[in-house]
Amino acid sequence: MKKAYRLIFSAMVIAVILLTLNSAISTSSTNFTGIKEYKQATSINPNHTDSIMKSIASSDVLTNYTLDLSLDSSSHYLTGTLIMDYVNNENINIDQLYFHLFPNASVNEDIPGYLLVNSVKTKDQVQELDFTFGNQLLNLTLPQPVLPDGTFSLWMEFETAITTNDSFRLNYKDDPTKGLVYALCNYYPILAVFDDDGWNLEPQYFVGDPFYSDVANYYVNLTVQSDYIVASSGELIGQNSVLTDQIEYKYQLLKARDFSFAISPDYITESGVYNSIPLKVYYLPRDAENWTYQALYAALYSFELFTDLYGPYPYTSFSIATTFGFYGGMEWPGLVYIQSGYNYWETGIAHEIAHQWFYAVVGNDQIDEGFLDEGIVCYSHWYYWEERYDWTVDFFDAHLWRTAETSNATQFPDGLVINRSINYIIENNMDSSYYWEAAYHKAPSVFHLLRTYIGDDNFFNGLQRFYTEYSFQIATFNNLIECFNYYTDIDWFLPWFNEGFIPNVEIVSTELKDTVQNEYNLSITLKQTGLSVYAAKIPFLVSLDNGEDTLIWVWSNTSTASTSYILLDKKPLSLTTELSSGYLYSINLLQMASWSIEDNIIITTDETSTTTTTTTSPAPWLMLSTVILYLAFYTRGIRKRRM
Repeated sequence: MKKAYRLIFSAMVIAVILLTLNSAISTSSTNFTGIKEYKQATSINPNHTDSIMKSIASSDVLTNYTLDLSLDSSSHYLTGTLIMDYVNNENINIDQLYFHLFPNASVNEDIPGYLLVNSVKTKDQVQELDFTFGNQLLNLTLPQPVLPDGTFSLWMEFETAITTNDSFRLNYKDDPTKGLVYALCNYYPILAVFDDDGWNLEPQYFVGDPFYSDVANYYVNLTVQSDYIVASSGELIGQNSVLTDQIEYKYQLLKARDFSFAISPDYITESGVYNSIPLKVYYLPRDAENWTYQALYAALYSFELFTDLYGPYPYTSFSIATTFGFYGGMEWPGLVYIQSGYNYWETGIAHEIAHQWFYAVVGNDQIDEGFLDEGIVCYSHWYYWEERYDWTVDFFDAHLWRTAETSNATQFPDGLVINRSINYIIENNMDSSYYWEAAYHKAPSVFHLLRTYIGDDNFFNGLQRFYTEYSFQIATFNNLIECFNYYTDIDWFLPWFNEGFIPNVEIVSTELKDTVQNEYNLSITLKQTGLSVYAAKIPFLVSLDNGEDTLIWVWSNTSTASTSYILLDKKPLSLTTELSSGYLYSINLLQMASWSIEDNIIITTDETSTTTTTTTSPAPWLMLSTVILYLAFYTRGIRKRRM
């Protein structure tokens, strides 16, 4: 009989434990008392600075470009020679090289641009080398394979015709009312990248910034008219008068992905210094009203801010120049273009300067993962406005709302996926605005969300680590996630990058219960009804009985009902979805009104009263006491049997 009692009691206890565990597992319970106030990130970790400076000073064996250039301003031709000392930094033999000829994208224009390679020889110019052209490429067959860590030197002679079509980054414009400017970029044969996918041979697309290159050392000589003012990627290390009206400038830039110029006889120049780095600004008279002093101040502020956030700028000079183009701004190592007459010139300056950290130093495949540098850089220029002008709410919310609308709008029926390549967009005949919205709006919006969730220290330390670990390398999105994960796990956050929509949240119920010591336990049950499920914090505004309002945040991360509990020291009277905060979520439109809260009663938006019951997790002490009681009873039975 006693044995039967014990069996019955054991079964009852096990049933209670199983019910307890099931309830605990099926109900998400999190206590929130408010949102953390995020302030400016801590200063850069000294270890990061040391690592960057050592990387700059290291004697990595890199490919060298030695360019000898001459600009003919009457024909608008650039003639030149290239001596390349190629270093095979791959772990396989290389038997051919590919060079991008980006100016050939404009070969069919009314005033065409092109890059024509006339001859390719060994460096001593003794042996002719075999090469072919095709789809903005030069394919060079090497006399013999280059072994890993081996080298091969070659000589090229080329000429570049410069188009007047400012739909291309390489262009010139001569306007009597605006000025003359040559934007010299992509003007020379540049080696394609060989990576895990093999040779990357994509042409210059009209989507994004489709340029992907390894770092190399540049030694560049440029001959121009003596009255021309030259802004360049590199540091000026010498100059010589060639003829009475010609001058030769000598430049050097180490560990860079490209080398560009902006040239005009009309430039006004200003200069400043940041941490011994000369900063120069070149602008046209038509831009003087906005640019005089202000552009240089914006540059100095940007350098201080981004150095503090990410790490030191590695190059020995920096320049900003106004040019004519379809873009607001365009980044090159050591030099950035800002469109002349651009209304958002200050945002452009902050944005393009941030690219010195992410693109110039930390490289990425801008075809496959163009969102990576653009997303970080767009968020950096948002942060510039936050820090310099305290525009946090208005500025961020405008972009967040735009992202929310485009992610769920009929404009993109399949949603707006951040982690999607330019090739995918082009092959699927998608509108070019897809890339713009994904890389320039949704990506920084999601980075803002991540910063809000994990806090400033984890967020900016992750970006600092990313900059430190991958300086002068090609980084991937997975590398960035690893850097964040070093400080705090964010794998749960990845759907924000890989899915096309945003959370669609349904409010299932709310309930209020008095607790001890005049605390009020408010429960809110949510579920997601969209195509994808995200980990998201939803803001609510609670009106209290003392006349104050408080902002609370509730997690939603499941398609089944999930309850969160918020402890308040004042009695809540009503609850409102805080849509004005602009975070990336949508609430069922029928539930956008305010709820009046009563004990165990809510009033829904259609003004019908319903009693709400909410499944809550049993208190941990109940589970523990039940187990202890069972073990005590069972142990007592064993002792009796032994006695």
